[in-house]
Amino acid sequence: MLNKVKGGVHYETLFMNRIILKRYSICLCVIFILGIVVLFNTNVHAAEYNGRDIDGESFFCTAFSYNTGKYYYAQIEFYGDEARLFF
Repeated sequence: MLNKVKGGVHYETLFMNRIILKRYSICLCVIFILGIVVLFNTNVHAAEYNGRDIDGESFFCTAFSYNTGKYYYAQIEFYGDEARLFF
């Protein structure tokens, strides 16, 4: 009989709790492994110039405007695949 009671707890309830805990722990392990794979699989590209890493450094430069036909003094900073230009 599955519904025998020992000390006020059903055997069936204990058995089902074990199954649920096993499935829960398996799901957590799978999610953890997938998270690690995604984390380490991302490609990080740094800005380089002549083989030197220039991420986070700022440089003075000139920028040309096609609308006005003029050159402007500016400052540029590189962060990965982005460039921020300050006038």
